[in-house]
Amino acid sequence: MCYIANGESSGTCRNTQCLSETDCLCSFATATSTATPVYLAEDIPVSTDQPSLPEVGTTWPTILGTVFGVVVILTSLLLAF
Repeated sequence: MCYIANGESSGTCRNTQCLSETDCLCSFATATSTATPVYLAEDIPVSTDQPSLPEVGTTWPTILGTVFGVVVILTSLLLAF
């Protein structure tokens, strides 16, 4: 697993069975053992910055289209009677 200690910006390879060893080799670990990596919450950096979305587009085409649609419907109703 990649072990990142508090205050460090980069991590090192560590065996999950012996985190104090820096060379990924444990004196008691066997080559056939399979270990599940354990990640501690304080070892995982978390970004608190939220991205902002740019302001795009305009509303006037929607408003104009809505008004035009209402006028066409009212006109067609008046002509039907």
